[in-house]
Amino acid sequence: MWMAEGCLRSSQTMELESIGAEYFDELVMRSFFQDLEIDVDGNVSYCKMHDLIHDFATFLGNNECLVVESNEINFTPSKTRHLSVMFSNKFHRIPHFIRNWESLQTLPEDLTLLSHLTSLRTLDLSNNALIKELPKEVEKLIHLRYLNLSSTGVEELPETVTNLSNLQMLKLQSCSKLRRLPNMIGKLVSLRHLEAVSSELEELPETISNFSNLQTLKLNKCWKLRKLPNGIGKLVSLRHLEAEGTKLEELPETIINLSNLQTLRLNWCKVLCRLPDEMGKMLSLRQLEAEYTKLEEVPETVGNLSNLQTLKLNFCEKLRRLPNEMGKMVSLSHLEFESVSSLECFPRVIGKLRELETLSKFIVSEEGSNIGELKDLNNLRSYLVISNIKGGGKEAILKDKEYLWHLTLRFNDEAAKSVLELLEPHPNLEKEDQV
Repeated sequence: MWMAEGCLRSSQTMELESIGAEYFDELVMRSFFQDLEIDVDGNVSYCKMHDLIHDFATFLGNNECLVVESNEINFTPSKTRHLSVMFSNKFHRIPHFIRNWESLQTLPEDLTLLSHLTSLRTLDLSNNALIKELPKEVEKLIHLRYLNLSSTGVEELPETVTNLSNLQMLKLQSCSKLRRLPNMIGKLVSLRHLEAVSSELEELPETISNFSNLQTLKLNKCWKLRKLPNGIGKLVSLRHLEAEGTKLEELPETIINLSNLQTLRLNWCKVLCRLPDEMGKMLSLRQLEAEYTKLEEVPETVGNLSNLQTLKLNFCEKLRRLPNEMGKMVSLSHLEFESVSSLECFPRVIGKLRELETLSKFIVSEEGSNIGELKDLNNLRSYLVISNIKGGGKEAILKDKEYLWHLTLRFNDEAAKSVLELLEPHPNLEKEDQV
């Protein structure tokens, strides 16, 4: 919203999103907000402005920002620039006297006067199932930067929406009847964020290759989506790509050209069976998640991802091996692969991953890692399972693992339990299981 309404100072060295994050962090530090909720990625998902701050901002705004009930909209000040209308169950229309409000920038919930609101920058029509379509006249909103149609009954977008050359964010989450995007959607050259989570999309137009400024593409729970266009490799600014819960069988080879991609989430893609061989070229990648997929192996080149911090492969039941070169992944802090029954050994390089905080399981084997690989992994936290223990327990130096609180030891046979005394854990350990 801040970006759409021009509240962020532009910079030649920083993205607007980063500038906005700095503004928000500054406000948090100064206690402008309360009741902050943090998501799994460490981002603020919810916050509430302090009452005193809200009252002061309302006073300063002097009716520039106005929130009204639908039955109170007979008159509002002409200086209002940001209007929010709270509707009852019955769909209402906003009176025609606001046609002349050329300075109005924010208006949720009404379509009848769109063509007259040419100064509109932010339009939020979300959570209204009665909205079935956008009027073609939407193209007249030439200053529009933010369009939210989430949880509406929209089945398709008019081709004229592609003329919104200043649009930066398009939200289409939970549009359960949306089956396609306009063929020429690539004309939205200013678009930075596209979210189509939980829609009926079966494919993306090839013209998305023109989204040179796109940073976020979210396609989670698009159950009918079977492939990504080859042109996706041209999205040079893309930072975050999420396609969880789709029917993707593989990724286009061109995806390796996304040199700025930081997050790739493919969880619950239950027919995904391979990743591109040259994924190691995606050197900016920090998070790679492919849980509940049919992957049998991770490409060797993934070992070149020196900036990768998180690799999640939980419940990949067909996964047989990890890259032998993964010792180069010096930034890796989270390596997860619970319930991966086909994985029988580790490469003998795990001991080089000294930043590891999460290692859900460590497998000892003659062909792969020995227990001594754990020696220098002293940042391990929470819980650890060590499987197939045969001997050499002292080499693990578990007494230095002060952040572990739960340890499960799985021995190869009863005789192997003779090394138990050598597996002396740190006093901070709260729970130990032996199998």
